[in-house]
Amino acid sequence: MTHVRDTPDSTEEAAGSAASPALAPTLAPTSSATTLRWLQRTAGNAAVGRLLRAGKLPPDVAVLQRQVGGGSNPWWSTTSGIQDELDRRDSLIRDSLPYATIASDADLQGYMQRWLDASARIDSSIATLFANDPQMLRRCQQQYVDATKLVLMRAELGTNRTAASIVTQNSALVRPSAATEISQFAQLDRFERLDPSRPGNAVMLVLRTINPSAPAFTNRPCTQNCPAAAAATQNYLRTGTFPTSRCTPLSEPRNGYAITPDPVTWSRSQPWAPTWRDIQRATAQHGQLVVVEADRGAGHPANLTQWHYFVVLNVRGTQIVVDGFLGQVALNVGTYVTSLQANTYVFTAAQMQAVRQP
Repeated sequence: MTHVRDTPDSTEEAAGSAASPALAPTLAPTSSATTLRWLQRTAGNAAVGRLLRAGKLPPDVAVLQRQVGGGSNPWWSTTSGIQDELDRRDSLIRDSLPYATIASDADLQGYMQRWLDASARIDSSIATLFANDPQMLRRCQQQYVDATKLVLMRAELGTNRTAASIVTQNSALVRPSAATEISQFAQLDRFERLDPSRPGNAVMLVLRTINPSAPAFTNRPCTQNCPAAAAATQNYLRTGTFPTSRCTPLSEPRNGYAITPDPVTWSRSQPWAPTWRDIQRATAQHGQLVVVEADRGAGHPANLTQWHYFVVLNVRGTQIVVDGFLGQVALNVGTYVTSLQANTYVFTAAQMQAVRQP
């Protein structure tokens, strides 16, 4: 049985997974150089640059385009080339790395080496072309840290090894300026990485990857994808995998979500105090989690929807809230719940599914 929420608090769907088909010319040119010249002639250099940043060029053509930058100079030798490369790296971190297949040492070391080399080259260019602009250097460093954390998370799944063992074996491929944070991250498990009190955490990276249209990450957030964001957060915590579809403001469902298991089959509907006692018993051990539905009732405030969904997770004996819709973690559960202005609550430990309605 499914349950449809007509006006939920969150959204899913949209573009941007690694499985999305790449845009490519319909003809089959004899070389990547021929393809690049054809694209430049028919679409123009600016359009080719946009395709590159969106990850839509065939791999061999993308390499050539980055080398020549649409002209005679390599990308790392021009200010516009560096800006384009930084934008491209943001796109890779958002849309490609979370779905990368890293199933062998060769895969892993290839990714780590490429990000290490590219970051060093960008740093050198920033020194030369931008007088060591501190904001650009910080952006490059953060991109490297985020990319390396994603590579390690994907390698954990693909190689069935811990991040700690991976980093120990490949320490020479870790950028010295990021070595401390990457080492701290590698010591954390999937649940600890969502605890902002722990050094090396990946709270913002994980939540942004799950729901980049959360209010914490954009000025144009999705407003109708709360069930999907909660389900994706729960699934990530259970499996380590990221959602392959995401919300955009233009793709939000207007007819709600079908939720399974039906929330009427979850726990008994109660005020927060007795619900919290039951949740504490259900999440008594590290890594245990539940999804909670907060019901504000038919007379809910005009600026809030009737239902809101969030995850309660036990991290080493302490319960925290992970709100995929808002893009935040709350260490003080009571304060967070008070802010919801809800009347009653139900919860489940079963995997929640939220399917948008046509």
